[in-house]
Amino acid sequence: LEPEIPVGIPTVIGCHGNEQHDQFNKEIRQFSALIEARYPQVMVATVEGDNPGTAPLARAREMAQPCGAVHFIPLMLVAGDHVMNDIMGDEEDSWKSQVGAGVTTCSGPAGMNEQILALYGQHLENAISGGFGGTR
Repeated sequence: LEPEIPVGIPTVIGCHGNEQHDQFNKEIRQFSALIEARYPQVMVATVEGDNPGTAPLARAREMAQPCGAVHFIPLMLVAGDHVMNDIMGDEEDSWKSQVGAGVTTCSGPAGMNEQILALYGQHLENAISGGFGGTR
């Protein structure tokens, strides 16, 4: 994701999350801690679930005021309803509206990110060859 993170602009990585089974959000919380420690202008939010949920958007709003911009990176395979409406929609409850920056940009979905696609391909090759403990 590093090439997708603009310098000096607050960036929100949007994950799906799970509102019914919080144990499935563990990896998102771990990812959030790692990337936010490395990139102070980056925060991770989830469309569903409360942890981290949309609370990071308040921080994004504060950080966006001086520069007037925010960037979103959807960590979702496709740019479906969550990206088009929940994150980038024009409704007042969309993330874009909640942050309220004059300039709002958004990366393509994970399914269009060449590095992520390469990882998918690598994992698929490992699975086919039995590298993940599976059988052929």
